[in-house]
Amino acid sequence: MSGRKGRGKRKRRIDEYELRRELRKQGPRRDSSEDELVMSKVILPEHPEEIRIGGIEGGATCSTLFIIDGQGTPLTEIKGPSTNHWYIGMEETTARINAMVERGKQSIGMSESIPLDSLVVIK
Repeated sequence: MSGRKGRGKRKRRIDEYELRRELRKQGPRRDSSEDELVMSKVILPEHPEEIRIGGIEGGATCSTLFIIDGQGTPLTEIKGPSTNHWYIGMEETTARINAMVERGKQSIGMSESIPLDSLVVIK
């Protein structure tokens, strides 16, 4: 007994270069599902000035919220308390971030019921 299990067929070793040559010979593959794929359109505001993007730089001592428009023009800067979730917990962190966003919206005259187009939090 040679100690091999499953004395059946031996697996053929695949040469990577040979496989690539064969794939090149076949040419580009087209998947039939690509033809059926319908892209959904995202409706963007007509003017970039209407876009509102928020960014929060958070930390253990203080946090800063910036809101800019679609052209990158700063609209407001709000200073806030610590948003380090390791110290104060997730619930308190989300409450503080939400309060900063609400204050930022008030400072630019934006309704609190309208969400920002994007909000990025950097810790």
